Formats: sequence, C-alpha cells, structure tokens
Amino acid sequence: MRHQKYCIHLMDGTIITVEEMQDHPANEGIMSRLSNVGKDEVVTIGDEVNGFFYVKRKDISYVSAPGICR
Repeated sequence: MRHQKYCIHLMDGTIITVEEMQDHPANEGIMSRLSNVGKDEVVTIGDEVNGFFYVKRKDISYVSAPGICR
C-alpha cells in the first residue's frame, strides 16, 4: 500500500505532515478539501496516526508533496 505525503506549511512557520492512500479518490483527498473551502473556513487536516489539526484556510501558506512512501 502506498501513501502520498503532503507537507502543509502555515503562515507562522509550522509544518503539518499528513499522508493519504495513493488510490484515494481525488475528489475526497486533502488537496480537494483545501481548494473547496473558503478562506475564513476551518479545515480538518490529519490522520489517525499523526493526529488531527483544525486550521483556517487563510493560515495555510502553501502545500508541498515531497513524494510517495510505503
């Protein structure tokens, strides 16, 4: 099973690392969720392993996708 790793960089310098299954439907993935919320809305980011974070969309600077892990 392979996972896509994402690093979500916040305006204050915090980096949140999350993973999702590579075969996860695109319309349910983290990138889709981030692009479908308003700037002032809160989005839940995380997974069962790393925990969950609640972040306002406007506090996210950028998202990087460093690679695929097993």
